[in-house]
Amino acid sequence: MLINKAWKLGKEYFFAKEHRYISLGLVLSSVALELLLVYAQVLLIKWSNEFYTSLENLDKSALAANLKYFVVVVTIFIIIFMTKYVLQSYLFIKWRKFLTEKYLDKWSHNASYYGLGIIGNRNDNPDQRISEDLKSFAELSIDLSFGLLRNIVTLFSFIVMLWGLSGVLKFTLLGYNFEITGYLVWAALIYATIDTVVTFKIGRNLPKKDYLQEKKEANFRFSMMRFRENAESIALYKGEKYEEDVFKSSFQEVYDNFISIIKINKNIYLWSNLALNISSIAPILIAAPKLFAKEIKFGGLMQIRLAFMQVQESFAFFANSITIIASYEAVVERLSEFNQTIDNWNDLTKNSNIKISHQEKENIILNNLSLSAPDNKSLQKDLNYDFKPGNSYLISGRNGAGKSTLLKALGNIWAFGDGEIKLPKDKSIFFIPQHVYMPFGTLAQAIAYPSIEKVEKEVLESLLKEANLSYLVERLDNEENWSIALSMGEQQKIAMLRAIIHNPDILVMDESSSALNPNDEKKLLQFIKAKLAKSIIISVGHHSSLKEFHDHEIVFA
Repeated sequence: MLINKAWKLGKEYFFAKEHRYISLGLVLSSVALELLLVYAQVLLIKWSNEFYTSLENLDKSALAANLKYFVVVVTIFIIIFMTKYVLQSYLFIKWRKFLTEKYLDKWSHNASYYGLGIIGNRNDNPDQRISEDLKSFAELSIDLSFGLLRNIVTLFSFIVMLWGLSGVLKFTLLGYNFEITGYLVWAALIYATIDTVVTFKIGRNLPKKDYLQEKKEANFRFSMMRFRENAESIALYKGEKYEEDVFKSSFQEVYDNFISIIKINKNIYLWSNLALNISSIAPILIAAPKLFAKEIKFGGLMQIRLAFMQVQESFAFFANSITIIASYEAVVERLSEFNQTIDNWNDLTKNSNIKISHQEKENIILNNLSLSAPDNKSLQKDLNYDFKPGNSYLISGRNGAGKSTLLKALGNIWAFGDGEIKLPKDKSIFFIPQHVYMPFGTLAQAIAYPSIEKVEKEVLESLLKEANLSYLVERLDNEENWSIALSMGEQQKIAMLRAIIHNPDILVMDESSSALNPNDEKKLLQFIKAKLAKSIIISVGHHSSLKEFHDHEIVFA
């Protein structure tokens, strides 16, 4: 199950036309280097026999020869290891880059970044899935895959060696004679099996706890992020104590879950350290009869010990890697859930009963359009309107009647309801949302948003003057946190200036002048109507003063 999910998440990189040869080359090179490292280990363990035997025999010339051999093998070992590190690091960063670009595209496509907040968990930060979980996924996939390969090859390499060193164990028990061929191999496998079973039994709940830990950490980060984004409002409300209680409650969940992880890991580490220490002495005790029988020398005993530990360690790879596997399983689960939520949103919009089409006429036509909330609560039924160029429309009515929802439907980011929206073909549409967004960058870039084209400074200066914002001209090239540096009224003025710059065929505004004083509101709305005289203008608002700036009013009951 875990392997299937991981394969689905990461396989595309290895089959993408522009990456397949590089990725294949890096993988095959890494495999070859892993095999060479195992071979070098085999040589070193064989060397240990001769090295300790030369010490036992007090043979200086043999000792010197063994030391020279050791230097050569270790030098080659280090070169192979460093080359493997470089190649696998390149594989990691290229794979991560591919996955990051893929997921950024997936997140931004079809307004999925918006849809996740509607049908997903708002606290489960998508940015963390992309920035951290993709990194961990690529990193752990490489570590575990090559680690598994290395341990399988090591296991079979040293089983062959250990089998040859074992010979036949003969003993008598309860009057019966027994002979066990390769008894050291069987002892290593039995020992490793016990180690694996006990470790998995102790850590069976660790993947679930790791998954929950990341969820709870995300909730805690999200609560602090909201605090920062709404700092001014909280400060004026004097809501610090309330928010502090929220933080403490959220962190308490982080704390409690982490304590349970500590308890599991404590038992795993206790057992693994016990097993490790036993494994260092167990092969010596098991092979001691051969030493006492003078079938092997001290060097042979050391070779048996090292080979036994290699077999045991390789066989117990999954047990030794249980904490890493638990983290990996949690990462794969989070990314799979992230993928599934995006897919759910795409399916929802694709299969929505609100059908949006484009026509040759320049009108916007609503045919029997009904709007509902995500929980299927009805907002509006059977809306039939014809919005014509050169006309402005004010949509008013009670709170919660679906006014802003209609604008979202026009923007093709609302999938709940049914009916038809006909938009004019090849006509530009520009939205001024209820909550003004001020991007990072210079003030000039913020005014031109979302365009990446530079707007002439003279044009910006003229627009700022029209909006009674002449005092901001000198800050056009400044980079500041404009969502804090500017008041809500100033931000709404800038949002309206964006509409002038983009000169759309259709302008949709959602309470875009709610923070303006009457004089500024009148001046800007008149300015927009004059500049966009041939456009369709649709506004949502509550102020009765807005009526005089619109040709038609639609009241949502």
